[in-house]
Amino acid sequence: MVDEIDHLRIVLDERTRRLNDTVRDLRTLLDERYATQTKALDAAFVAAEKAVSTALDSAEKAVAKAELSAERRFESVNEFRAQLADQAGHFVTRVEFDAKVDALSDRMAEMGRVQERAAGKDTGTTAARASVITGAGLLVAIIVAVVTILALNS
Repeated sequence: MVDEIDHLRIVLDERTRRLNDTVRDLRTLLDERYATQTKALDAAFVAAEKAVSTALDSAEKAVAKAELSAERRFESVNEFRAQLADQAGHFVTRVEFDAKVDALSDRMAEMGRVQERAAGKDTGTTAARASVITGAGLLVAIIVAVVTILALNS
């Protein structure tokens, strides 16, 4: 029985040694795989970091170009607005136009009264002179109205 126990002990020791060798081999294999995966992950992180950095640089360049383009567009819009404001400053206002038309109407009415008085005093040459004056006044009124309308349209 002692021989059997010794034999079992020898078998058990042999199996334990083999098992320890297998465990050691597995640990070595796992350590190697871990190191390889760590290197692969590190390389992937470096590549991802480079890709993100490149993408950020490209995005910054695109934003800078877009900002420059928008700035140029706003400058041209502001120039256009300034031109419109300058042009609008040269237009005759409604109040000014109405005042000139009223003044011309008053002048024409006065000329009509002058003509009536002249017709009462002297019907011959005085009437002709009044007609010429009225015609000239009317012509001046028409010219002023045309100039005013042209100034409004330009």
